[in-house]
Amino acid sequence: MTKQEVITYLKSNEFDSARANAAFMFCEIAFGAYVESDKIHHSPFSPSFCYLWKEDATAFHQIIARHIIADTGKRLYQDYCKDPKTLDEKIKEHLHFEAGLDFVWQKYFKVRGKASPKELSPIFRELLEYSIHWWYYGAIGEDKGGVIHTDIVPKFAERHHLSLSDADHLFNTLSHPETKTILNIEREYFLNICLKLSRKESTDALVKKYLGEFFWFKSDFYKAVEITSASLLSDAQKYLAEKGAEGIQAEFDAMQQNFARLHEERTSHMKDIVLTDEDKRDLAFAEKNILWIDYRKRGMMKDFYYLVMIITNVAQQVGMRYSELSAYMSDEFAHFLETGERVSKEIIDQRNEGVFAVWEKGKKRQLFYGADAHELFKVYSSLSNDTEVKGQVASRGGVKSVSGVVRIIHQPDTEVFNEGEILVTSMTRIEFVPLMRKAKAIITDEGGIACHAAIVSRELGLPCVIGTRIGTKVLKTGDTIEIDLEKGIVTILKHA
Repeated sequence: MTKQEVITYLKSNEFDSARANAAFMFCEIAFGAYVESDKIHHSPFSPSFCYLWKEDATAFHQIIARHIIADTGKRLYQDYCKDPKTLDEKIKEHLHFEAGLDFVWQKYFKVRGKASPKELSPIFRELLEYSIHWWYYGAIGEDKGGVIHTDIVPKFAERHHLSLSDADHLFNTLSHPETKTILNIEREYFLNICLKLSRKESTDALVKKYLGEFFWFKSDFYKAVEITSASLLSDAQKYLAEKGAEGIQAEFDAMQQNFARLHEERTSHMKDIVLTDEDKRDLAFAEKNILWIDYRKRGMMKDFYYLVMIITNVAQQVGMRYSELSAYMSDEFAHFLETGERVSKEIIDQRNEGVFAVWEKGKKRQLFYGADAHELFKVYSSLSNDTEVKGQVASRGGVKSVSGVVRIIHQPDTEVFNEGEILVTSMTRIEFVPLMRKAKAIITDEGGIACHAAIVSRELGLPCVIGTRIGTKVLKTGDTIEIDLEKGIVTILKHA
């Protein structure tokens, strides 16, 4: 696409935009796979864009047309309605490629610190191959269950003569998985380690199990922290000192109670409603979709963890910065491992100053730098003139409305968030969970019933509105707002 063609496309579509810190290489792997992923889900997923800027090219915007994401979700549901096995097969295949990532990581782990960059080259290429295939399936998850809200719930409402709001709430409750999410399980492990320390009991078995299951937990789209027995126990000791054994036990009990409440609500509603065959089919689709998105989060974090560790290892060996090597593209990094030839400092500097990247099916990626990149992002960021903040109610939190003070958060690791504030962000990720536990309510720009914010808020019993599109643009830190948890409407009571 020429620059003008990109501008025309940006002005002609509405977009799903996710904001985070990200390594350029990871964006290139994911979006390069996305535009070729129709071979898996048979729905066009091209073009895709991203914009990175600032030092080390870590500030990132994902830009994908909403109709692309929505059409992929609709195609998944249509295929499922024709043959429910298609969904099970896709989930199974996706998990197969996650297992492939794990397999290659074990190969790397055996030679970590011993193999030369050239000797690591075949391992990296094998990991990259599994990663690309993993992201083919990962593209499907971008819908995050949006098709449930747009296509399934309205029909459910008609069949049972419910308002759309009540149908949303009921369907969300009935489709919430009976098994705990991965994040919930991780928290239970961690709290149990804290409690064992408080009782001066051995933590060896639990620590070993935690490290086996959640070694990737401190990973994001840019960095990863290696969790060791010592660091895990240190974190547990600090949390124990901060909260005390009674506070930790109370948190653990509250988690169990919230999960039991969800199960009881689901059981109670099941007794009160006569489900049609269509209901049963659709609820099974939704529950499997929610679980799949949960698996997707784990697979994504593992992929990033493995890549970060390999890049970090190589950077140390050759005397380069991680931030420099992570700004390589995957083929450039593979070539560097094999030959030692570096990408020029001028190109890396260009990427760090700002790059607008374009991926199209069957075409080589296209990169716009400097003034061109900033202009394209400016066109994109100035598209919406909407001022009404309204979204889908993912969780009512047991109340009809909630009011409080807004805090906009984009970088959860570095920005301050206070107990009892309303968390507003583009989308939540694993690193947002500590903030979500402090929040009075949650508002996101993006997301569907299966998104991270929706699942976690229901398990925490928090009010949550997702998919507002413009929440972070219209609301400001310090605004006092009221959230209508029946209509999903956010009203500003007092400006900051």
